[in-house]
Amino acid sequence: MFPQLNPFVETQVALDTLTSNTNSIDVFASPQDLLVPVADTIALADKLNAGFHTIADAGHFLGSDGYTAFPEVLEVLLKQIEK
Repeated sequence: MFPQLNPFVETQVALDTLTSNTNSIDVFASPQDLLVPVADTIALADKLNAGFHTIADAGHFLGSDGYTAFPEVLEVLLKQIEK
């Protein structure tokens, strides 16, 4: 869809290295994201053993999609701090 992103999406990430260097991972997706299918985000969350959160009507989390704040991330971060 966007050839300029091919180098980014074709790069293999060492997921085991990523997960071994973090205490907690959370992934956010919008079912209305026209650029990244939510199924791909779910698959990534599964591979990362991450918390998965959906945010309705957020598009691709862009201002042009009407998404200009990310209160859901703040909520997750505050819960992690409380632990």
